Amino acid sequence: RIMTGGEVPEGADTVVKQEIVKADDKEITFPSEVRADDNVRRKGEEIRSGDVCMTKGTLLHAPEINFLAALGIHKVTVFKKVKVGFFSTGDELQSIDQPLAPGKIYDSNRYCIGAMLREKGFDIIDYGVIKDNPETLKECLLRASQECDAVITSGGVSVGEADFTRKVVLEIGELISWHCLIKPGKPLAVGKIGKAYFFGLPGNPTAAQVTFYAIVSIALALLSGQKDPKLVYALAAAKGKFKKNVGYTDFQRGLLTMEDGRVTVTPAGSQKTGALKSMIKANCFIYLADNQAAPADGELIPVVPFWGAC
Repeated sequence: RIMTGGEVPEGADTVVKQEIVKADDKEITFPSEVRADDNVRRKGEEIRSGDVCMTKGTLLHAPEINFLAALGIHKVTVFKKVKVGFFSTGDELQSIDQPLAPGKIYDSNRYCIGAMLREKGFDIIDYGVIKDNPETLKECLLRASQECDAVITSGGVSVGEADFTRKVVLEIGELISWHCLIKPGKPLAVGKIGKAYFFGLPGNPTAAQVTFYAIVSIALALLSGQKDPKLVYALAAAKGKFKKNVGYTDFQRGLLTMEDGRVTVTPAGSQKTGALKSMIKANCFIYLADNQAAPADGELIPVVPFWGAC
């Protein structure tokens, strides 16, 4: 007998599971289909001396940690965590611990952005809510750009009279991109202030989440040293009624299910940029390219499962 994890005795090359062994006094019998090397793990069978077991830019999840530990590697060199500062903008925003006043909305985006950043493992600084005042906004952006590697704002990047973020960023830094053909999330701003990267997310809650996962999270992963970060796509059969206009890349909220061995995806409720409930119901983004109209029933379309978002 040899127990799991034991060293194979000299002269032996195979272990037979005791569940298929019949013992009778001093003799044992087992089926003839037992093959050499069954249930034996040989030294170096996966990684040999001198092989590269993990390359630079690999994101360390639980399997990678397990693999390193199994090789007896107790210390590795990693990139310093990216520090991200974030805040919301708008006179209409109100703290969630107070009764809602007329004409106000709760500041939900800041909590969502903080949660998304924590999920990705970044160091974060929450700068709170900044009112619609150019000087206050400028002061906060300058401070955040000096203290952080990246700065994320929510709201103030559209074309309203009180949308000062774009104007202030152009004054103290540069905008690489403003507006993108993505829905929801058209008013997305990307730029730099000093050495810090700047991302101005839309104020609509779902648009802020979509642009974070589809664009900002990829950029922050690159900044973190991750090698070739990208969204993970799969194909599913369209089911139900879809709406889609040609000209925009659309990330719709969807619900992936398995029916009769076939993966299907349906819209997960309202696709309005302010609708939050459908994000809770959804388990994927439905990716519809800019040149694609509403998919027909049964048509295979790309989806991004939420666990596949970078």
